[in-house]
Amino acid sequence: MQGCKDIGVTRGNEHYTEALQAALDAAHRAVRMAGSTTACICQLRGSTLVSANVGDSGFVVIRDGQIIHRTTPAQHFFDCPLQFGAYPEYVDGTDTAADAELQTLEVCGGDVIVMASDGLWDNMYDDQLLALVPRGVDDCETGARRVAEAAHINALDPLYRSPYTRAAIAEGFDIPWWEKLFGLTFEDGAFKWGELRGGKIDDITVVAAVVHAGQITKTNGSKAHPTLPDDSDDSNVLSARVWIDAWRARQTATTPLDSQDVFG
Repeated sequence: MQGCKDIGVTRGNEHYTEALQAALDAAHRAVRMAGSTTACICQLRGSTLVSANVGDSGFVVIRDGQIIHRTTPAQHFFDCPLQFGAYPEYVDGTDTAADAELQTLEVCGGDVIVMASDGLWDNMYDDQLLALVPRGVDDCETGARRVAEAAHINALDPLYRSPYTRAAIAEGFDIPWWEKLFGLTFEDGAFKWGELRGGKIDDITVVAAVVHAGQITKTNGSKAHPTLPDDSDDSNVLSARVWIDAWRARQTATTPLDSQDVFG
């Protein structure tokens, strides 16, 4: 983790996203175990929020009680997000850091940033989220827990009309006609056929932050490539330079994803 953090340390702003891709790439190559994962990382550089997102985890930025920015879920098809896997040891194929959605956004003091796995977005609507987000810098941990616990309750509710089931219906998935008949209800003065309902039981991870007005500065507009202090002999910093250079090289040549770990 420290090595990935060091890779993200850059000067300038044109290539911030390149540094985050290199950090994702390093993490992906370093983890060799069964399973798969989506990934979302953000870094605040002055007043610029830089992000790299793979799959259907993501984040929103909230200002004055309104969502002003959000990531877009990336999927191969419905309910199959882009994701990292340990290829070729445990999976037949994998998405990579090159597939990440890269974004930069100017933020200001008081903005609330909520990052989360898809377990949140599949179980909570925007109005529910806005009612629970942190109220200030000192409320971040409590606010994140508040959001996660509410999403967990929704996930366990078999009658909840969740964002996930709404999306599934929009994709053509629904219950069979006899279940629609047995699920007939009278709501809002009218009969309604039964429909696909319920939350999505999934892992729910939430990280919340509030931008502190006194701790951000405007980015200086430098367009330097990602670099680290040239006079450092720290092994993690040296490894970070290696990974950034290697990431650039891999963008011009197709190379297999191996299990090399430069932090070992």
